[in-house]
Amino acid sequence: MRRSLATASIAALAALYACADSTPPLTQEQLDEALAISVSGADVDPNAQTAGGHTATQPPVTCAYNATTKWTTCGPSTLNGLTITREMQFLDSTGTPQQMPNSATRSMKSKTTVTGTKTIQTPTSTGTITISRTSDETVTGLGPSSAQRVVNGTATGAENSVGTDTRGTMAVQRTYTDSTIAMTFAAVFNPASPWPISGKIVRNVTATATFNAGTPKNYTSREEKTFEAGGKVTMKLTINGQTRTCVGQLGSTTPPVCTQG
Repeated sequence: MRRSLATASIAALAALYACADSTPPLTQEQLDEALAISVSGADVDPNAQTAGGHTATQPPVTCAYNATTKWTTCGPSTLNGLTITREMQFLDSTGTPQQMPNSATRSMKSKTTVTGTKTIQTPTSTGTITISRTSDETVTGLGPSSAQRVVNGTATGAENSVGTDTRGTMAVQRTYTDSTIAMTFAAVFNPASPWPISGKIVRNVTATATFNAGTPKNYTSREEKTFEAGGKVTMKLTINGQTRTCVGQLGSTTPPVCTQG
């Protein structure tokens, strides 16, 4: 389970341990460390996205508009054991809320709440992840003449993971805060280059990992991703005071170039 419960997250974090082509295989301690600080997420939160799609489209007909609060609520709905509620608000150039987006819409706000437990099962492992997450996001630059869309947001949450594989059972408790800072996309979505042209995502995690009911091990981490035009991304990860910085290209199979410190 320690390799499969968060395989995608570990793969991304592994880049921060890798140094070009000469790096030896990751040690088990590094894999455990990556799993402990990785946040599997609910995969439904708009914050910290690194692809396009931040646009003011009309909500589904199943969503409800509240004329008093001026917010539209979608859900709660369920997905893979998780309960998801989304709220959104559209605003014109004066900041006046709108029931539906139109050509006068210039910005939108959204709130997302995710709670519940996901079950993970593979041929060699089983596990559960209990999630509690809330986020707020603002998107500006939605006018028809705008060249860019800018996303700012915050999120907080906690995840408790328990999983078992052939080596035993690992329990991980995490709390985290995310900040999406001036993450900027071209207003016209380009599927060939869907990544931000500037901006930053910052994630702070505090975690405790316990293997086979042994002595808990504590981790603190800070991950910064800084985006540049053309898909260049600089990833800086600090775990328990040790920092590694990697520079890579989104959408490329070329390994990132990494430095210690």
